[in-house]
Amino acid sequence: MNYSLRNILLLLLFFVGLTGEVLLETFCQGCLGDYKSPVVWLLSGLLSVFAAWGLLISRPDKTPSLHKESFLHKKTLASFTLFMCAAIFFGFQLSEIFAKFEVSQYNSDVVPSIQMYVRRLLSGEYPYTPLVFDGWTVLPTYFPMMWLPYIFSEVLNIDYRWTAYLVFLSALILYQFRMYRQDIPLVEMIIKTLLPFLILLPFTFYNEIFFGHSVELLPIGFYLFLYFGFFNKNKPLLFATGIVFCLLSRYAFTLWLPLSMLIYWNEYGFKAFFRVSLYVLMGVMIIYVIPFLSQDFSLVTNGLKYYELTAIRQWEPQAWQAVGEKPHHLFQGLSFSAWFYNNVEGDALAKMNAARTVHGIVSVGAAALLGIGYLLIKRFRTQWNIRLYLLVGLKFYLLFFYGFIYVPFSYLFVLPTLLSIGIVYEMNIWDLIQSKDKKMPI
Repeated sequence: MNYSLRNILLLLLFFVGLTGEVLLETFCQGCLGDYKSPVVWLLSGLLSVFAAWGLLISRPDKTPSLHKESFLHKKTLASFTLFMCAAIFFGFQLSEIFAKFEVSQYNSDVVPSIQMYVRRLLSGEYPYTPLVFDGWTVLPTYFPMMWLPYIFSEVLNIDYRWTAYLVFLSALILYQFRMYRQDIPLVEMIIKTLLPFLILLPFTFYNEIFFGHSVELLPIGFYLFLYFGFFNKNKPLLFATGIVFCLLSRYAFTLWLPLSMLIYWNEYGFKAFFRVSLYVLMGVMIIYVIPFLSQDFSLVTNGLKYYELTAIRQWEPQAWQAVGEKPHHLFQGLSFSAWFYNNVEGDALAKMNAARTVHGIVSVGAAALLGIGYLLIKRFRTQWNIRLYLLVGLKFYLLFFYGFIYVPFSYLFVLPTLLSIGIVYEMNIWDLIQSKDKKMPI
C-alpha cells in the first residue's frame, strides 16, 4: 500500500502545533517568559494552520462517500457510544470544578452579569440598564447571544455554566452525525470523537478558572456551528445562522467576515450572497435591533466607551494585587501586551494606545493576507476547496487578533485553539495518508 509521506508529515506538524497551543494555555502557560511565551503560542498556532492548509487546500469540494456496508452501522454505534461516555465523563469533571468555583460577584462578575440580563428579561424589564453590584456598577455591553441562551438555565434552575457546555456539545453532535455519513475507518472516527475532550482535558487540571469563572464554551460552540454550516451553498440559512450567532456573541471575526462574504459573492454569485446577507440582516434585526437597540440607540456607542474605560483598568495593577506588581492580565504569557507595557514610554493609557494601534494594524494585515492568498490561489489553481481555505483562514486571522489583543483575558485565547476541532472533522485523514505524493502547483 502506498502512503503519502508528505501528508503524514503535515498531519504530524498539525498536531504538534495544536499541542503547543494547548500546553501554553495550560500547565506551561508563561513558562517561557513574558516575551517568548506569546511568540511560541502564535508560532504553534501558525504551524497547525499552514499544515492544515497543506492538507486541505488541494482537496476538491465533493460530497463525502456514504456508508455501504452493514458493519459500518456498528462503527457508528461504537463511535456514538464513545462520544456519550466522553461527554458524561467530562461532565463529571466540570461538576467538580463548578462546585469549587462558586458563582459570586466577588469571584467574577461574568455569570452574575448574565443572570441579571436574563432575570430582567423574564420579569418584563429592559435588560440593558446598568448592572449594579455590591460596591460597583457595570454598564451592559454583552450582545444578546451571550446571554439569551441562559434562559434555559434560569427556567430549569440549573447552573448557567452547564448551558455553555451543552451548546458546545450540541455543535459536536452535529459534526458527529455528519461524520457517520462518511465512509471512514473506525480509528479515524475515534480520533475525531475524542479530540475535543482531549484538548479540553488539560484545562481541567491546569486552568480550572476557564470553566469556573467564564462561559467561553458558549461562543466557541457558536463558532463550531459556523464551521458546520460554512459556505453550504445549498443551505444558506444554516450559514447565515452561524454568522448571526457569532456576530451577536464573540464578534472577534468582524474583519474576517467582509472578506469571506466578498469571496462568497465571487464564488457563488450575487444571488447566493444576497440571500445570506438578507438572512443575517433579518437575524440581527429580530434578535438585537428591534427588541433592544431600538429602545436605546446609544447602546453601541456607550458600550464602546465603557469597553475603553474597562480596558485601561487592565493596564493598571488590580486592587487585589500587591503594591508594585505589574497588571495581572497583561503578564499571563499569552499576549504581546507585556512587551508594550515594559517598552512603551508614558502612562498606562499611552502604553495601551500603542498596543491597540498595533492590534488594529495586525488584524487588518491578517485579513488582507487572506484576501491576497485567495487571489493568488484562484489564479494558479484549477481545483481547490475555497470553503476549507477560509475555514482554516478564520483560525489564521484569530491567532493574530487574539495574539495582539490589548485586553488579554486568558480565557479568550482558547477560541482559536478549539477551532482546530472543526478543521480536523473536515480532514479525511485516512484518504490523506493513502493519497499518492504529487507536486503541487503552489
